[in-house]
Amino acid sequence: MIIEYPAKSYERCTKKQLLTVAYALEAMRDRAVARAEKAEAAIERVRAIHTPVPVYTQMCDYSDYNCDRPHVEDRDGYEYHKDGPTEQVCAVCSENEEYSPGIIPWPCPTLEALGGDS
Repeated sequence: MIIEYPAKSYERCTKKQLLTVAYALEAMRDRAVARAEKAEAAIERVRAIHTPVPVYTQMCDYSDYNCDRPHVEDRDGYEYHKDGPTEQVCAVCSENEEYSPGIIPWPCPTLEALGGDS
């Protein structure tokens, strides 16, 4: 919206002219606030799904063939020691092999672009 400001100074404007400008500015502010709230909600939805999940890093090599430690299997069928060390990875980015193959550490590039993990 383009606001046509009066050519004369505001002291010499009529009340109607000043109210017209004030209402136009108020409408512009309301639209800007609505856009900002919509953008903030979208950012929060992105943050809500890009959460950290643990990934087990100590693979069981079954060197003693009688490993009695608890195991967890990854999506490719490899077994890891469940009581071993873990790393934090992004739940969404690490699951989407089409766009980002492999394990993506957390915070992921998406969260970094949004200003970190907070």
